[in-house]
Amino acid sequence: MTYSLSKSWGLLGCLLTLAGCSAEPADSEHSEPPLAAYDPSYLDTTAEPCTDFYQFACGTWLAQHTPDPGYTNSRLGVSDERNSVYFRSRVEAMSSQDPSLLVAQNYYRSCLRAHAATASTAPPLRLLLAEVTALGSLADLPVLLADLHEIGVLALFRAETDIDVGDPSHHTLEIAESGWSLPARASYDDSALSLAYQTHMASLAKAAASDFALDIDPEAVVEFEHAVARAGSDDRAPEARYNPANPAMLAAALPGFDWARYFELRGFSVQYVNLYEPKALPALNALLSSAPLTSVKQYLTWRVLEAYASSISKPLIAEEFAFHRGVVDGAEQAPADEYDCFNSVREVFGFVLARGFVEAFVPNTLKPKASALVDQLERAMRENLARVSWLDEPTRVQAQAKLELLRAKVAYPEPWPETTLDLDSSQSYLEQRISLARIRARAERNALYQSVDRNEFWASPDITNAFYTDGRNDITIPVAILSDPFFREDRPPEFNFGILGSLVGHELTHAFDSRGRHFDGQGALVDWWSEPSAAEFEHRSQCLVDQFNGYEALPGLNVDGQATLDENIADLGGLIVSFAAFRALPKHATAASPFSAEQQFFLARAQAWCESASPGITARQLQSDPHAPNKFRINGTLRNLPEFAEAFACPAGSELAPTERCQIW
Repeated sequence: MTYSLSKSWGLLGCLLTLAGCSAEPADSEHSEPPLAAYDPSYLDTTAEPCTDFYQFACGTWLAQHTPDPGYTNSRLGVSDERNSVYFRSRVEAMSSQDPSLLVAQNYYRSCLRAHAATASTAPPLRLLLAEVTALGSLADLPVLLADLHEIGVLALFRAETDIDVGDPSHHTLEIAESGWSLPARASYDDSALSLAYQTHMASLAKAAASDFALDIDPEAVVEFEHAVARAGSDDRAPEARYNPANPAMLAAALPGFDWARYFELRGFSVQYVNLYEPKALPALNALLSSAPLTSVKQYLTWRVLEAYASSISKPLIAEEFAFHRGVVDGAEQAPADEYDCFNSVREVFGFVLARGFVEAFVPNTLKPKASALVDQLERAMRENLARVSWLDEPTRVQAQAKLELLRAKVAYPEPWPETTLDLDSSQSYLEQRISLARIRARAERNALYQSVDRNEFWASPDITNAFYTDGRNDITIPVAILSDPFFREDRPPEFNFGILGSLVGHELTHAFDSRGRHFDGQGALVDWWSEPSAAEFEHRSQCLVDQFNGYEALPGLNVDGQATLDENIADLGGLIVSFAAFRALPKHATAASPFSAEQQFFLARAQAWCESASPGITARQLQSDPHAPNKFRINGTLRNLPEFAEAFACPAGSELAPTERCQIW
């Protein structure tokens, strides 16, 4: 089963406290017994907690939440859907006095009209496609790419504003790989998927034939796009991603491309850029030098169509779903048009929706209480850094200094930023999406010449997630995740520290994972590690790489321990820190339960991540997601925590109480 918004309207009243539904009203005349930190109905008591704690904590829930093909059921998703009930009620309201909300409502309705259209004209794309067709030589490519990139068409490379990690008080223009659609580079080596992608191209071109005359040779386009994908690299090392280049260096990397003209048309005035992948431009130069102009034009034609096909009409939207969600993920049924359009609205108007959500439903006590928990986690992290035995003293001092400079953004910004978007409601959904791309491009140009605001609440508060940012050295905990099953004001500490605490600890630990450790407290790319401590970090990290490499998620498909290393480090460090913060709390009453407070802490942690994913989703996750499947994130972390084995009296040598553990933070 999939979780649908249409099934969740009855939850609207539960948003009043962000605490979920209660079967009985509170009785103010009687003191309530402490609530349990876990849900006993989720448990599979036939499972052995010291062998497979994830199954023990979530087994019954998993059995009751089998996903449809191509979909995932997760408690994180249920939380987000519940919050979405309010967001969607705002979008679908008949009228509003909020100008920003009116724009969002018109955008939503234009999306629904596109989903209902059996055929439509798309003049903006006709003009772009005519421009591609008119490309007379590669000398004209800078002009064409400037137009395509300005409206969000991903082709050959991208040029975007980002924090300059050489001087994180300023921004820089980053040139990076872009312009391919399959989930990962390795996807193009899958002959069956590559052939299906060619079929998708032909089908989409046929579906668009009433609007456009398209010249696409699917086999040639996939071959060209594969070469574009190969031009990039999967090396995530920060030092490999920071390569300042002046105009002469750019000209040498992609000779014959008029960078000055491209930057002029994009509105960028730069003395240098960051080459995110220095080998990508020479590889593109080799590709462009050897490929016929016809191949370049066909590839660019495809990139234009792929960028906006899902914004035009029902046949094109259906074909896009059939490949990207059907073939790639295994999905058999598309979501309702209203669901799809609502998600599009959230991507653009998240701050608008979240502000009304906070004003209507979030109690004034929520942000201070969540902030207090974050403070306790930071204190526990500080104490943990002082205890880590393998750090030498100079490196420890630098690590502690970085933690002191880290900033935590909790719940929502104060004051709220201005979020009015100038969209013409008389335009089609496609035209409005192109307008939004231009607005983003203009914002990126403006940001390039502005100092970095380290106090900015950059993540939309409606996002049910949390973040750490290297170049800012900050964590962001949006208000949407400060709700059940992650945080509840009426729940005992073993609940809030087991779930939100471990999540906050996870984000704090990202400051010291295999990527984050290369940045200092200001967000600058600086090597502040001594050689012995750096070598010991790498040695200890390899233990986690080897451990997760051994997990088989699907028959014949294992977790990639290197690709998931940073998230696995953060999971382990976050749980260590949150459990330490929990143990440091004063004595408190616990629920009448067969489980101790410590055991409930671990049960709460595991149950928050109950998730059942279809094989197609899991296969794609293994290929392109930096997170391991949740089962391995839970069991793989707990086996390295002696406190867990102690809490459940696990026999030494059992699966989750090994004689040798991976220990970093």
